[in-house]
Amino acid sequence: MKFVPCLVVFSCVFAYAYALTCYDCSSLTRGDACETSIPTNSTPTEECTDVGASCSTTSVSGVYTRTCEASCEEQDLCVGISILRVCTKKTCCSTDRCNADFDSASSVVVSFFVVVVGLVLSVVIVQRVILNARYRAENLAKKVLLFKQTSSFDDDNHVRALKSAGFDVHAILPQEFRFCNGEMIRSLLSASEEYSGIIFTSQRAVEAASEAVRDWSLVTKNLKCFVVGPATEKAARNLGFDTSGSDSGNAKALATQIISWFSSLPRPRPLIFPCADIRRDSLPDSLKAANVPLIEIVSYETKPHSQLKENVEAFYKNDATPDVVIFYSPSSVNFALPILKESEFNWRAATKFVSIGPSTTEVLIRDVPDVLTASAPNPEAVVDLLKSL
Repeated sequence: MKFVPCLVVFSCVFAYAYALTCYDCSSLTRGDACETSIPTNSTPTEECTDVGASCSTTSVSGVYTRTCEASCEEQDLCVGISILRVCTKKTCCSTDRCNADFDSASSVVVSFFVVVVGLVLSVVIVQRVILNARYRAENLAKKVLLFKQTSSFDDDNHVRALKSAGFDVHAILPQEFRFCNGEMIRSLLSASEEYSGIIFTSQRAVEAASEAVRDWSLVTKNLKCFVVGPATEKAARNLGFDTSGSDSGNAKALATQIISWFSSLPRPRPLIFPCADIRRDSLPDSLKAANVPLIEIVSYETKPHSQLKENVEAFYKNDATPDVVIFYSPSSVNFALPILKESEFNWRAATKFVSIGPSTTEVLIRDVPDVLTASAPNPEAVVDLLKSL
C-alpha cells in the first residue's frame, strides 16, 4: 500500500525537526517547576538528541531532579530500614515541560516511533474496515432468492450462512410432501436381516421411514446405510445409522460407491430404496446395470407448495428482480421455474442461476443456458460461489 512508505518518510522528517523541551534542574520542592528549561537538541548530554528522548523527574530522599534522558526507565524503589531507608522514584513523560512534578508527569514512556507505528496500524485497520463495509454493502445490494425445502428458514444453515456473508436473502418453499406406504415400509424393515442395506437420497425419505418405524435398533444393526448430502446424513444418523456416501455429492457418484461395496459382500442381498414419487433415474439405473438388486418403495409424494405462485409474485412485487436465484432440488426447478418464466418481470436480465448439485443442474439447464453449480451441497460452497460472482 502506497501510504505506508509515505508515513514512514513523514515520520522520519518530523522526528528530525521536532525537539522535546524538558525542565533541567534540581529542587527541594516537589511541585517547583524550576525556572530553567532546555531543549534536548541543545543540551550538553549527547544522547538527549536521540529520537524518543523523554523528560524525567527523579526523587531521591526528598531531592527532586528534573532532566531529559535518551532512555528513561521508571523506578519506585526503597532500600534499607528505619532512618537508613533510601527511596528512589522516577517518572517519565514525552511532552514539552511535562516533568514539572510527579503529578503532571506521565506514567508511561511513549517513543515517537511507537506513535508512528500506531498511526500506521490505525490506517491499516481503518482501511480494512472500509473495505469490509464496502464489500458488505455490495453484497447487501445482491438479492438472493432461494427455492429450498426446510422446516424453518430461521434455523436453516444455508440461509444463515448467506445472511452472515452479507447477502439479502429471500427464501420460498417450493413444494409440499405427503408421506405414504408406511405399512409397506414397516413390513420391509421388520425383516431387515433379509437385506444388505438401505439408501436415502433425501432428508424427506428418512423422515417418511421414521414415521413408519418406531424401533430402529435392529434395522440400524442389520443394514448398511448410504446417503447423499449432509442434511440426509444428519437425519439418518439421528435414527442410529452409521452412514456412508455423504460426501459423494450426487446420486451417480453414490451409485459408484454402492456398487464397489456390494461387489465385496460374501452374501449380497437386495437393497431397500425409499424414494419420492418424483425421482431421478440415475441411481436405480446405475445399480440395475451393475446387477445390484434394488427394492424401490415410494415413501412420500411431492407436489408444488400451495402458496408457491403467490409467494413468488409477492417477492417480485416487493423486491424487484433478484440478482441470484438458487435451486436446491430438481423438483424445486420443475415447480418454481415455470412460475418465474410466466412472471411479467424480466427474470433473465442480470440474474445468475445457481444449482446445489449436478442433478439439479441437469434439470435447470434445459431452460437456463448458463447455470452455476456449487462445488458441494453445503453452505460454505454456496457462499464461496456467490462471493466469486
